Amino acid sequence: MTEVSNLTDATNPNLAPFFAHGGRLIMVHGLADEVISPNSTIDYYRQLIATVGQASVDQNVRFYTVPGMGHGTGSFIPNWDSLAALEGWVEAGLAPATGVAVDAVAGTYGRTRPLCQFPSWPKYRGSGSLDAAVNYSCVTEVGDPLACPNLPASVTSYKGGNSFGEELRVQIDPATMAYTVTIDASLQRAAGTQRTGSLVSEGSCSYASAESGAVFSFGAGGVLSGGVNAPSGGGFAPLLAFQNSFSAAPVSGDFKPVANVFNAVGVQQGAGSANAFASSVRLRNAGTFQYCRDPVSGGFMVYDANCTQTEKGYVAYNTARAAFDLFTTSPAGGAVTTGGTLTGSMVIGLVNGAAVPLHLVRESATSFGMRVHGLQQSLAAGVADGSYALVSVKGENHDATVAGGGLGLGGATAGLSYDTPVPGVAQADAGRPGNFIFNSGVLGFVSSPGANAALEFGVRH
Repeated sequence: MTEVSNLTDATNPNLAPFFAHGGRLIMVHGLADEVISPNSTIDYYRQLIATVGQASVDQNVRFYTVPGMGHGTGSFIPNWDSLAALEGWVEAGLAPATGVAVDAVAGTYGRTRPLCQFPSWPKYRGSGSLDAAVNYSCVTEVGDPLACPNLPASVTSYKGGNSFGEELRVQIDPATMAYTVTIDASLQRAAGTQRTGSLVSEGSCSYASAESGAVFSFGAGGVLSGGVNAPSGGGFAPLLAFQNSFSAAPVSGDFKPVANVFNAVGVQQGAGSANAFASSVRLRNAGTFQYCRDPVSGGFMVYDANCTQTEKGYVAYNTARAAFDLFTTSPAGGAVTTGGTLTGSMVIGLVNGAAVPLHLVRESATSFGMRVHGLQQSLAAGVADGSYALVSVKGENHDATVAGGGLGLGGATAGLSYDTPVPGVAQADAGRPGNFIFNSGVLGFVSSPGANAALEFGVRH
């Protein structure tokens, strides 16, 4: 065996004579190789550096590792013209950099991924098709690779609310992972009520909490989903909160930066029942709003100022709570910014500058809930692709995956039809009947009426 190995093995790391004659070397190894460990090639590459120096290796060697590639098998088998790359390097002086490989697996043929030089790996950018190389970056881990990049750098407060219509703040200390939830406005418990605890990492920017099993998840752009012990009935009330929120209106009265036409999904609770909510809504420049629901289905519709099934009102900034008080006005009247009945509040989250309005309903002891808004404009397949951590009004945590025309949620899978029944809404088929909206990494899913109706929402991580 030793004699044969001496003839066939390529284990000598002193390639200086080869490089001196103009030799160039390209190495590719699959990270899922079940026959020859990629660690062997990684070890050889490191021996090369130790023997001839980093500068010589950078000039003469390219080493690519491919996630999912096995020993001629795997979930991703790269097609890449390495011979053309080698010829271009040796004969024309064009050193290969980050190539693009095409998947040769029959079931997923045509997917593309960047070929990343070791020790980099292809990381999804967070938006766009999972099957396109352009939506990935070659990254190299610095520090703890399991650390969540979406955690704040210092003690940070998030503003938002929960499914009981309660307005709240969540403070996170990343040094100790201690959290404090403070109730700012509620029909069920006193303002100032607090819950405290510590978060324990579960990976993928998700953390276990002391809130009756609620999982806290941190999304890009300063958005947080999680839960707080429910004011009654046990379990947890799912929450959504933001590091940054819109508050310019108290000075200018101008809502232009956040005004738009949205779709809304939510839950309306009270008297022991919870009903799913779906509609269109317009937030105007002056801070007035109008909900429109289809008169037949009671759900989504293209916004129409003359809709018959409507709710109207306006919002006014409350400096003490850093949120907007929400007033409901006559559905038969025009848009006004005075009078009306205080029926809740609104937090307009800003996620990477994009508005994510959160309407917290507090009409009465038998009518409360929450609504999440997403733009009523075309939602193309691929834009919402990614994995999500969702919380449910039923006090459950679910993982969800959106990939092009498919949805995986709560152990079920479904096909998706985009811009159905209106622009900005994706409709899931019988595999998991319902609809979702997407807004800046926040996903809100409402199941179809009669299908154990429920609201689930959370963040892409």
